Amino acid sequence: NELKNKIDNEIEMLPPRCKIIFKHLKEDGLKYDEVADILDISREAVKKQLIKAMGKIRKCIDSHLNDQVSKKESSIEIIPIKKYFSIFFSIFFI
Repeated sequence: NELKNKIDNEIEMLPPRCKIIFKHLKEDGLKYDEVADILDISREAVKKQLIKAMGKIRKCIDSHLNDQVSKKESSIEIIPIKKYFSIFFSIFFI
């Protein structure tokens, strides 16, 4: 699907360390402490990099949803927060 492809592209464009941390946490299912040990960085650094990655991905989702609304209507609507979080969590936490 189009949104999944956009998110995958956004993940691939993350800075190298940010991408590695994101993939270890979200794709490999490692815990913060495990990633910190592997990369020899602090747990806090892992959290900061994940926040950075999730922020970029959130912007990608926001942009996609707003584009979809724009295609259907001439003015951009605010996406209901319930729908936004439903999409966001379905992608990363299932």
